Amino acid sequence: MIKSSSKDKTPEFKIELSGGSLVPGEINSTVLVFSDSISSCTKYLPSSPAEDESETYEFRLNEGQRKSLWKAIEENDFFQIKNEYVSSETIDNGYYYSIVIRTSTIEKQTMVQNYDLLNTATIINEINLLLPEAFKFEF
Repeated sequence: MIKSSSKDKTPEFKIELSGGSLVPGEINSTVLVFSDSISSCTKYLPSSPAEDESETYEFRLNEGQRKSLWKAIEENDFFQIKNEYVSSETIDNGYYYSIVIRTSTIEKQTMVQNYDLLNTATIINEINLLLPEAFKFEF
């Protein structure tokens, strides 16, 4: 597990979270979280088949948010979970998402489809605390 070098400092990290509904025509989202620069959430609107219409919200993490998000990553052992979690059940209104977390020393990607995974759900819920209601990542 990646641990920060001191109690007061979290490592620099980047999170890429993308996904949405498996139902055609539904909204899909991409959230880019940078620990040290401007982050964004983009919702791709179903009104355009090519998904070229979108709405974007930009934000910057403060130190408390950085620490809380890194704590969620560490406490949920993100770097030790499997690369893929896919339910074998057929779900009519299912969802999918991919989450990638990078630091200067490690990169990990996990893909989830129609599967309740507490490790990633806790991290996504922490990200959603940073976003206004209209931009919350739905899963």
